[in-house]
Amino acid sequence: MPKIETLFATKWLELKKMILEEWGVEYIFVHSAHSEGQAVAVLPHRIHDGQIEFLLRKEIVPPWSLDLSPCALTGSYEGGDPIDTAVMEIREESGYVVEPEWLTYYGVARNSKASTTRVHMYGVDLTGIEPGEPLGDGSVLEAKGMYYWTTNPFESEDAILLATYAHVMRSLQ
Repeated sequence: MPKIETLFATKWLELKKMILEEWGVEYIFVHSAHSEGQAVAVLPHRIHDGQIEFLLRKEIVPPWSLDLSPCALTGSYEGGDPIDTAVMEIREESGYVVEPEWLTYYGVARNSKASTTRVHMYGVDLTGIEPGEPLGDGSVLEAKGMYYWTTNPFESEDAILLATYAHVMRSLQ
């Protein structure tokens, strides 16, 4: 049985070490304490002028860059059904109001071998839907971000966005 010890903890994250004595291995990883190790990612799309466009966020992700980086609409799990968190994140980050039944669930992805986080991936068709004002979540970094439509999600290095893109494209075929 592996031994796990917490090396460092905040209300948001815990840095942990797993010791696998029988193999002589120590493995260091991050656990998202505030979200029970779960998150959501949503890649909305629409048909505009005969082309598929994708709704991305540009936001500051400090480990990546202090410049705005394109990524999926994401959020930390808020309890209950992850789809409710996805609906809330769409409203907060883009202003679009959607119903849970509009979302397509694509399953779970892990964003790193160094993290316990499981990301629930969703897509939603926003063709013909008009946005309201993004609510935001009150955080400084989210307030500095923006959403935008693009035909090229490959301008992003966000692995979860690109995984969700593959699911969206497969579902549209």
